[in-house]
Amino acid sequence: MRIIAEGGVTTKNVASNSRDAILLTVYSNFANGISLNIDYTKDKDIVIADVNQISMITNGKNSFEDTPSRTVLGHNVGNKVVSHNLLTLDQALDIFKISTKIFMLKIRGELLEDQEFVDKLVSLLDKYPTVEAYVSSTNTNKLTDMMNMKLKALIGVCIDKNNIEALKLNYDFYCLTVNTIDKDIVAKIFDNNRAVLVNEVNTTEQLTKIKELLPKSQCNVMYIITQNYVPLLPML
Repeated sequence: MRIIAEGGVTTKNVASNSRDAILLTVYSNFANGISLNIDYTKDKDIVIADVNQISMITNGKNSFEDTPSRTVLGHNVGNKVVSHNLLTLDQALDIFKISTKIFMLKIRGELLEDQEFVDKLVSLLDKYPTVEAYVSSTNTNKLTDMMNMKLKALIGVCIDKNNIEALKLNYDFYCLTVNTIDKDIVAKIFDNNRAVLVNEVNTTEQLTKIKELLPKSQCNVMYIITQNYVPLLPML
């Protein structure tokens, strides 16, 4: 299995979604890529942040839509020892352009309904054509539209219990969860020469379940997205 680091490679003093986390991913000898959640600020900047960071900065909200970019990018998401700040997508891509690893973006379905956001996303990905970009969401209608735009990225659907039917649609990759993974489904995806990623694999029990369910030949070429890679590395 291959590791994609959720929020980048972190340490005690390196916060997720920070410049240092992205750089550590670029130079890591075990991470095959990075997975980043993105959001849109009040000033219409696309920024990198996970749900916990968004909640912390906005006092409990689930998006930055009412929060100025200055507030988002100026907030310390690190600790008292080392300060870290979040980045714009432009900044993150600029760091990652020297890498051949996967640069995966997870996008909330409702964000893709905003055409201005989509246009900015497309423009930024076009600006960095060497980046191995993967764009994922649960919004199948808008993902299909993006595939028709000839975007400089692979387009994939995130499968959960609410959109399991999306497995019948044709995408470049499929992002499953431990609960939605199925050996027949995975076999069919691989037969169609598409990539399989499994999201939120953060425990040894979850990794064991995947390895028991799927043949080694499939495990060897699939990706797991994890925030907790240290205990998983000996099992890979």
